[in-house]
Amino acid sequence: MTMIRNLLIFGRAKLVMDEVAQAMAKVDFDAVMAIGRVGVNWQRPLNYWCTFHTNELEQWIIARRQAGLPPAGEYWTSTRGRTSTQLDAHVKKMDVVGGSSAMIGVMVARYRLFAQRVVLCGCPLDPEAGYVDKDGEWKEAIMHRPAWRTAHKAQLLQGVVSMSGWTKELLGGL
Repeated sequence: MTMIRNLLIFGRAKLVMDEVAQAMAKVDFDAVMAIGRVGVNWQRPLNYWCTFHTNELEQWIIARRQAGLPPAGEYWTSTRGRTSTQLDAHVKKMDVVGGSSAMIGVMVARYRLFAQRVVLCGCPLDPEAGYVDKDGEWKEAIMHRPAWRTAHKAQLLQGVVSMSGWTKELLGGL
């Protein structure tokens, strides 16, 4: 059984790398997990990679390989995610409804990896937080909040904190 003391999960918000640096200065992480396409450019080993968008994952894996970076240890998606028949046999699945790809990461962290503490970086669920890799706001951010509120009320997010934004207000920070 996998058991992780401290897991860093990082998403795509504009200030993600600043938040990662701050979190790493405070916590000794056992493992890291990328959310979505941000994992393509992560320069260190990547233990886990989660997304609702497995239809795009193959392109991201190829881009990471072409950059000379090692593959992730495990790939995860939701049973309700966008599928890719090429990768289905290699991607583990968990039933997660809504909450963005970061919610898949958190549910995998808590209920498959049994992480005791999870720190979210670049996952504020604020439209104005934008993207690290393109201009503009993440307009869909607010529509993912109800799933987080529901999970929080059901105490499914114990041990999870966030470095910024709405998720920090909901979950607390470091």
